[in-house]
Amino acid sequence: MDLQTQRCLEGFLRLSDLGPCRIERRMEFILPPFRLYIEYAQGRMLLSLARPVEACRRISTLRTLLGRCHPASTQGMVLRAYLVGEQQMLSATLAPGSDVNQWLACLRALRQRLERHPRDSQ
Repeated sequence: MDLQTQRCLEGFLRLSDLGPCRIERRMEFILPPFRLYIEYAQGRMLLSLARPVEACRRISTLRTLLGRCHPASTQGMVLRAYLVGEQQMLSATLAPGSDVNQWLACLRALRQRLERHPRDSQ
């Protein structure tokens, strides 16, 4: 990871209130009820947000989130929805050269979509 990416990641962590930590290629943060995974590979940043989902709602949640992942509704951001065990996951790979503001917008988009589903299903 180059120095510029490290500095951007430090700024992202600070602006996201994730606190200072050692910058690594893979990081995990617990933000109840979410888990945030940040990975850096091949010059790109991958943000993934996970939230536990009740077993009886996993498939309906996945279907709903898949419908919310269209680039037209996410300002061109490509989001991927999938299940990993009890966790509903949403991920986005950011373009090389994207800046901290784009990373923050991506995190907000992921969070909004995961927060919305429980209200929809009640």
